Amino acid sequence: MFTLDKIKPWAFLAVLILAGCAQDSIFSDIANEVEPVDPLIKGAPSKIVKSASLNRLYVASGELYEFDLAGGRWRESDTNGIDGQIRDIAATDTALYALSITGTALDFKVWKKTGGTGPWTRLGLGSNRDYPTVSTIFGAGNQLFAGASKGNDDGGNDYAILYETDGRLDLLEGTLNTSLLSGAGKIGSVYYLGTKGSGIFQWDGASAVVPAQTVPGPPIPADIAGFLQPDPGSIIAASINSYILRGTAAGFAVSGTSLGGTFTGALALAKAYAYTNNTAVPGTTDLLLIGIKGGNNSYSHGYVEVLYDKANGVVVGGTREPGEHDPSGIARNGTYGSTLKRYPVTAFYVLDYPGITLPNSVPIMFASTSGNGFYSYRNRNETWQWNHEE
Repeated sequence: MFTLDKIKPWAFLAVLILAGCAQDSIFSDIANEVEPVDPLIKGAPSKIVKSASLNRLYVASGELYEFDLAGGRWRESDTNGIDGQIRDIAATDTALYALSITGTALDFKVWKKTGGTGPWTRLGLGSNRDYPTVSTIFGAGNQLFAGASKGNDDGGNDYAILYETDGRLDLLEGTLNTSLLSGAGKIGSVYYLGTKGSGIFQWDGASAVVPAQTVPGPPIPADIAGFLQPDPGSIIAASINSYILRGTAAGFAVSGTSLGGTFTGALALAKAYAYTNNTAVPGTTDLLLIGIKGGNNSYSHGYVEVLYDKANGVVVGGTREPGEHDPSGIARNGTYGSTLKRYPVTAFYVLDYPGITLPNSVPIMFASTSGNGFYSYRNRNETWQWNHEE
């Protein structure tokens, strides 16, 4: 018969230590829980884009919001002339664009603005009349692209890619029967277009679109979730099934093996930090932030971090939760676990990568979620935390 007197003293002490460690972890999580505040930007915000010509960040969620990079906070932006609810936005080198929907998703309009106080003008309809639904818009260089679709006899959709020319949206030759546009970038004089099912294409601005050039290695995934262009000479892409790719003028290549999970397409580069007594010490490592969608567990979403060798365009090691251990982009895992981890992150913007130096060298970050509004990582009440942007 088993009795307590059979337990060796050292084993009993070990049990107490382990129990104490578990309780410390629980108490730490409770201590780091964040009281949510009401979001300024509700719902499912769009991607976050920077307008270089206007020196502002923009995000939309029915209404359009702007953030002045010279200082200040988010506020509603002028949308005089736009009909309907704004669902998506895009920026090129010289213009800002908005996709609005009135009534059903079939009633779409794409708008363009070229000056800070200038009017919004609607893009006309060109040869895209057979594809009446526009779902996504992306800017690359000085060119706008749009993901369009039409219903088919099988009850599904056929897709194509549109491009802006002479103030209207026209079909881009070579993109019929592809998949929904999920990203756009430009390296040199060549445009690159990611799709959710047909891989990556390239376009020289004049000829028909062709599959993107690749370098020797594993095959390029077809299900591209999103693009990030950190510099003029490279593009980082993420596939839905958790591969990271890098594109250069030489072509696209898969960066390592699958990282596991389901990627939303949200990508950002940030600096990694070591935290000593809650003080951020900048390191030399880059982090790739990747939005994820978990399973039915409401605490398995958010985003993950992976070390990234930016010079060679490869991921280093596997993913880990933000703030789990150094180096990381945030100070405490608990402040992330009680907020952003509950919702899939669909878009990122890291305010100072590369760019201005903020107090303690810690960046302000913004994140859109799939249904719980707009978040920011800021210093609130002397604690850096993810919470709704107010």
